[in-house]
Amino acid sequence: LYQRALEIKKSAPAPRKRLIKIYENENNYEKALKLSLEGEKIIDYDPDFSVETVQILVFLKKYEEAKKMALERLNKFPNNSALLFLYSYASFLLGQIEEAELYCEKSLSADKQNVDSVILLSEIMLRQHKIKDSFEILQKGLYFNPNDPRIMAKIAELSKSFSE
Repeated sequence: LYQRALEIKKSAPAPRKRLIKIYENENNYEKALKLSLEGEKIIDYDPDFSVETVQILVFLKKYEEAKKMALERLNKFPNNSALLFLYSYASFLLGQIEEAELYCEKSLSADKQNVDSVILLSEIMLRQHKIKDSFEILQKGLYFNPNDPRIMAKIAELSKSFSE
């Protein structure tokens, strides 16, 4: 159905986005990547396709390529919290901790409610043995995202390690 909708109107973002998600759920990342790259060209005003493209590259464990594409897309969408997060996450997975920290902080500056960035920045601090900083980041994240279960679980995990 979504494929047919795309055949009728290539510039329609909704069916393209849905089809990308279907391919991702089927672990067919190559097809999802192709659709996302096409979407970026056809619907260049929508940052969602840029985010999808970089995210798919991370799923494919092409971290260097993901970072390169994220930087290119950040030229067009400089305050896109999701792109900043994905750049940070790819850096983190490559062991580039200082760069990951810098871009994760930028992501949170762009969107204080980005829970993924809160969790990642907390992990980055833990990786650097900055437990207190990690805990403070989570508390601040909880302020902007009250009752978020992932942040609450991380705080509980850290609290447990403090008590041991």
